[in-house]
Amino acid sequence: MSKVLSVIDRAILPIRILFGALFLYTSAWHAIHAGKLLQSIKDYQIISGSLVPWSGLVFIALEAGIAITLIFGYFVRQAAITAAALLAVFTAAMISAIARGLDIACGCGLGDTTVSWFDVVRDVVLIAIALWIAWRTGKNEGAVTEETAEQLSSSTAK
Repeated sequence: MSKVLSVIDRAILPIRILFGALFLYTSAWHAIHAGKLLQSIKDYQIISGSLVPWSGLVFIALEAGIAITLIFGYFVRQAAITAAALLAVFTAAMISAIARGLDIACGCGLGDTTVSWFDVVRDVVLIAIALWIAWRTGKNEGAVTEETAEQLSSSTAK
């Protein structure tokens, strides 16, 4: 089991960077197509009025912040948990739209795709990836290994 986890842990860096790149892409797409993003937020009929532009700004800022931290490796665990929470909000909104029979664009930055169960499943997979990154990142940080313990004991014995 530990060999499997070791291989998985080696894969975390490229996965984390790709996951960050996905958030960078969606942040840039939402910033460039702000009108579509705001219309999408309105179409979900959850946020209305003067909160729509602010929520759009918050979404873009969160996506950009998550992207930067994941790509450059700062506050990775916190960024991954924030990504999972943001994706959970998006997933809940999509489920709500499907349940209410709304025929609206996803608003996810992948064009004008209509909200479907595929989008929900995709986001659940992305939530799992975010939580995996949070769980496995820095697992050995601060851990005292046998080698470190030997070095400490030999330096204090002198």
